[in-house]
Parts: sequence; C-alpha cells; structure tokens
Amino acid sequence: MRPESRRRGLALRGINALTRWTHNELGISRIWLEADPDNSPSLSPADRAGYQNEERMPHHCRTWTTSDPDDSIWHDCMIWAHTASALWRC
Repeated sequence: MRPESRRRGLALRGINALTRWTHNELGISRIWLEADPDNSPSLSPADRAGYQNEERMPHHCRTWTTSDPDDSIWHDCMIWAHTASALWRC
C-alpha cells in the first residue's frame, strides 16, 4: 500500500469485504491469508478481522524476483485462518 494510504483502515475494510464475500457468496467455510512475518503492519488487520494465527511456515512464500523459481528468494509466511463461524467478527 502506498505510504499516503496507510493507517486509514483500508486493508481491514478490504480483508473484511473479501472474507464476507468468500464465506457468503462462494460458500467456502475456511479461508486463509499469508503474511510476511517481518511486515508487522500486515499482521494487525488480519487479527482485527477475526483471523487466527495458525503457524509460521518456513520458506513458504516466494519473493518474485525472476520468473524462474530456482532463482527466487523464498521467505517465511505467517498463516492466518478464518472460519465461517467467526464471521461475526468482520
């Protein structure tokens, strides 16, 4: 997100809208999001939207530096899950 758009609740509103749509319109009961553990501003909206931190997965997410996965950098990801039963929180 661009610096001038940060800290205005846009990420939280986007996460909430997509979460409700995924549960209600697509009928998916469990969804997850991935966040870089070193990007603390991305972790707060997930928590505030009712996602539960499940685990840190080592070398799970790819930093897209090239089109060849062998030349790319892989980093840890935090996995956050949301279930339809927690929908009241978003």
